[in-house]
Amino acid sequence: MWCEQCTLSGEDFSEKKNSSIVEIQRIIAKNEEIKEIIKNLWSNLDGELDAERIVDHLINFDRKEPKIFSDVVIEDLKSKESISLKKFAVFW
Repeated sequence: MWCEQCTLSGEDFSEKKNSSIVEIQRIIAKNEEIKEIIKNLWSNLDGELDAERIVDHLINFDRKEPKIFSDVVIEDLKSKESISLKKFAVFW
């Protein structure tokens, strides 16, 4: 059974490998940006202003990027600050 990689020349394979690496780096950078946005939104839950709008945005991120969202929330809850529980209560 032949595969695309099996028929690529050394140079073509190297180009394909490099483009894959670039794509992975792009995805990682995008995920880091998403994580920062979620962190910023989550940190603003401790205030009273626009909590409903912030929760709406967070729910959207939770639906689209549940792993990143849960990582941010867990990280905040592990800090064991009382404000972390308040933010979680506001979100819930």
